[in-house]
Amino acid sequence: MSDNSVTLDEIRNSYTDHPGYQHWFWEWFAQADLDEDLIKQFALMYYQHVLRFRLYIAGALTVAPSEKLQVALSEILADEYGVHLAAHPPADSHPEMFRKFMLSAGLTEADWSDGTPIPGVQYFFDSHFAMFRGELVSESLGAVAFGMETTTPYRHAKVLEGLAKYEKKSGVSLDVAFFSSHVQIDEHHSSILYDTAMPVFTSDPKGVMRGARYSFDAREVFLDDLGARLGATR
Repeated sequence: MSDNSVTLDEIRNSYTDHPGYQHWFWEWFAQADLDEDLIKQFALMYYQHVLRFRLYIAGALTVAPSEKLQVALSEILADEYGVHLAAHPPADSHPEMFRKFMLSAGLTEADWSDGTPIPGVQYFFDSHFAMFRGELVSESLGAVAFGMETTTPYRHAKVLEGLAKYEKKSGVSLDVAFFSSHVQIDEHHSSILYDTAMPVFTSDPKGVMRGARYSFDAREVFLDDLGARLGATR
């Protein structure tokens, strides 16, 4: 086993016990008896998080110490915005993919156009931008690489479980491409970040671990708030 893989394992192991990592909300969503109203409420509140996700990649770009890492983050950012790069297939921006999900759930542009983030989403945003503005390089990259990209497939797989149960019960067909594609997309994003951010991971693993756990601190607040508003129970 290489030194790099040992470092990645150590970083991953540092947050496996954090309640914001595999947060109870996702298991609830996978197992809950979802109805149309719950799905609509979830979609409208989660959309405000989706809209802001690209800004976290941009924030990490502002503190990336190497050109190679800056290019990698730029490619991920282009993917988030749906910019067609050479050798990449054309695709919708990630918010546009989520809007297609909302449309399939019976929502309209009028429902989401004037939305404001719930306090949990705003807290998540403020917490991460405090790291970017403070030029905390290791912490920022730990938050984005491990608190976000690496762990997104778990979250979205749980959403897909819950939505599949709802579709079977209701007979409604939802556009779930936003969630299904992220199970693969974010694994690819993670691989890119591992390759280009490894010098930071190996030189300051403790700072990277702090960033990952700080991101999960903020995610726990976000998901606790989201769960409470949906009436979710542990």
